[in-house]
Amino acid sequence: GHKYYEDQLHKRIKARNPRIEHATYSTLTAVKESLPVVSKPESNNVIDWTVALYINQMRAKVLTLDQKEVDSASVENFRNEAITALSKFHNSDGGFAWFDGMPSSERITLFFLEKLAQLRDFGAIEFSEAEKKLVESAVGYIDERIRETYSRTGYNSFNFIDRFYVRSYYLEHQMKGKASTAFKEFLSETADGWQKIVILNKARLAHILLNCKETDYWNKKFESRIADLNASLKDYAVVNPTIGCYFPNAVMPFRGLMNSEIYAHAKLMTLFARLGEKDMVDSLALWMLLQKHNQAWENTVATTDAVHALVSSGAKDLKLGAVYYTYDTVIDDVKPAANEIEVACEFVRASDSKTIKDGDKLNVGDEIIARYYIKNSENRSFVRMKAMRPACFYPLDERSFFFTGFWGEFYKEQHESLTNYYFELLPEGNLTIEERFYITQEGTFSTSLVEIESLYANEYRGHTGSMKIISK
Repeated sequence: GHKYYEDQLHKRIKARNPRIEHATYSTLTAVKESLPVVSKPESNNVIDWTVALYINQMRAKVLTLDQKEVDSASVENFRNEAITALSKFHNSDGGFAWFDGMPSSERITLFFLEKLAQLRDFGAIEFSEAEKKLVESAVGYIDERIRETYSRTGYNSFNFIDRFYVRSYYLEHQMKGKASTAFKEFLSETADGWQKIVILNKARLAHILLNCKETDYWNKKFESRIADLNASLKDYAVVNPTIGCYFPNAVMPFRGLMNSEIYAHAKLMTLFARLGEKDMVDSLALWMLLQKHNQAWENTVATTDAVHALVSSGAKDLKLGAVYYTYDTVIDDVKPAANEIEVACEFVRASDSKTIKDGDKLNVGDEIIARYYIKNSENRSFVRMKAMRPACFYPLDERSFFFTGFWGEFYKEQHESLTNYYFELLPEGNLTIEERFYITQEGTFSTSLVEIESLYANEYRGHTGSMKIISK
């Protein structure tokens, strides 16, 4: 019904005005297609090779699910190359070193195990004998780290929740001795200690408890604990019917290899999917897909984490449409307009701070301050503001340069008749930018327009109106 109505509406609009263009696209499809074809990493280190293997297998699986052609031979050849390379960073203690010759890193080993578990559980990989040996040895290394820290004075199991989180995905490998004791004590202590941990760790804890089902570690009391964690996480969620659901403090105060905004929301989405919280999954998916629509994500790992969460959770796609209308008119007749990004312009005489109104008379030699007021509804990547100026204005500073401020940064590009401002990231909220000019000519001039638009999604844009100024 909706599709038929939409198609008929497009046809009617197009018939009445052929200059109107309409574009429709699937955001989920765009996200999937953003997964790159991998190549040998430029830097020979375990993180880059793990990421390359992760993307290679995940991309192949997603394409297969979408019934698209996959070069299976190339995928398998790269997989073998990656495993061979990763083996060179695998130390005798079972852990992985960042670079060949360095000592084992627990964080990097956890990263390797987590990505392999995601691939396995998603059906993107079935471990070969070589991969089984690497995984089993790495799990043994983590168990040894658990035993070592458990014996220390002042040991607090909640400081190592990420360790138990990854380890819980490999419970088919038996934990022995103090490692098993430490894990059991951790599970017992979570009865009361979980209330004070951060959002991402609450999600990890819920995953841990779910992973214990059908194992010797499972306790019926975990069901109520999982329900409490679910309720607590939903309390922290910011839910908006327009932009979806998100957790603004999910990764505060630290960010890292296994602790980024997209990573955290991916873990939350997969958790809610496991708990049958379909509304939360779809709401998180809406927020995540809008982030992709408006921003460049942190890196290819974040993109792959998001694709894994969206596809494995069965999240609802976000269909976006945009109508573009191009027309010609006299610049003085243009009225201010905006869609999610607004810009307003104010001219002020520097000598007396008087705001200049339409038709005001100025003098040659006056110094004028132009203030551009930007109001942005969402964080957006790659935004350009084009500030055209009256022909009688000459900039005090003719340079093009890169500017960094407390709120962010932009590149200012000077041209003869306008100034371009390029923002790699334009933050949500209000922002004011100033530039100064001298009046150099007599006459009546139009101020022209100030335009701002997302280069990532052109429908998000705005512009000012125009006015006349008289100089003598």
